[in-house]
Amino acid sequence: MLPTVVIVDDNQEMREILKSIVHDLATVVEECEDGSEVLNCYLRLKPDWVLMDISMKKMDGISATKILISQFPDAKVVIVSNYDDDEMKKESEKAGSIGFVPKEKLSSVRRFFIIG
Repeated sequence: MLPTVVIVDDNQEMREILKSIVHDLATVVEECEDGSEVLNCYLRLKPDWVLMDISMKKMDGISATKILISQFPDAKVVIVSNYDDDEMKKESEKAGSIGFVPKEKLSSVRRFFIIG
């Protein structure tokens, strides 16, 4: 059985791209347009993975990851971001993410599903 994933990004096109990248490795169970939606989604679906953008309007991905991990310490969050700098990587790690993928290297998100 394929792992399940929630994609959290305010850009519909980016969500579609991420789905196309992981479609053969995971079942996308839901998409969220903002970090403020991810907790309810996670509670309802208990996905294996969350692919989380950083920059969103109501709640950014770092804040959403902190909240999610505080309530579900075993949640596996991979940050997918336009910001490819060491400070953002450190912030995402401190928030509890298990990985960081720059959007210009989106195909590398597959490695998380392959290695588990």
